[in-house]
Amino acid sequence: MRRFTPWILALAAIALPTLAMAEEGEEEEEGEATGYRDVDLVDGGRTKMEDKRDYTMALIPGVSFVPPGFKLRFQNSLSEELTLIVGAGYAGFGYQRDQDVDADGDGTSEESGTTTADWTRYHGIVGLDYMPIGNGMHGFYVGPRILYRKGQTNMGIFGGDVSTVRTVLVGRAVIGYSMVFDPGILMKFGAGFGYRTVAGSGSTTGEEGAGTSSETTISGLAPTLEWNMGWAF
Repeated sequence: MRRFTPWILALAAIALPTLAMAEEGEEEEEGEATGYRDVDLVDGGRTKMEDKRDYTMALIPGVSFVPPGFKLRFQNSLSEELTLIVGAGYAGFGYQRDQDVDADGDGTSEESGTTTADWTRYHGIVGLDYMPIGNGMHGFYVGPRILYRKGQTNMGIFGGDVSTVRTVLVGRAVIGYSMVFDPGILMKFGAGFGYRTVAGSGSTTGEEGAGTSSETTISGLAPTLEWNMGWAF
């Protein structure tokens, strides 16, 4: 028996690794047949539903009521963390009415004329959004804004004219949160502070052509809120 012992041990040393390799091959074949694999679970970042970096542009429309008008803002992602903002708008209102005036208050119309009003306003905005988490236009943002707005009103009352011009320049810093919902709905909410300068001038002209004029300038800090809703693509 002792004579065969070394041979038995040698055969066992050869057979055991061979059997182990055969069992491993059978497990791989079974995995290929069933489609399952042993994988290491790793927290690898955003899922497809959470990743909004494919949305690189956005359009945000808007309206104004006094005077009635429209505005449009465009956003473009310069990188995963930085978004450029540009926008413009126009508003206008015209009014004309023929009327009689009872100058003495005795119930008789002694004067008649036309009242007119023409109100126009233009504005433009440029800014940047810095998104610290780097998920395109989705997430917290902070950034500067520069707003320029100019409005003019002309009114005519019985031969007299009144004209005013108002120019507004605002520099502001805003912090907020932007959300992009598939398939592309964009919503933004922000708040901040800005420094505003308002320059106004006015003039009046009577029937004989004589008139007065004045100019004023006001500057100071002012809070600001922004709420936007548009379409990202």
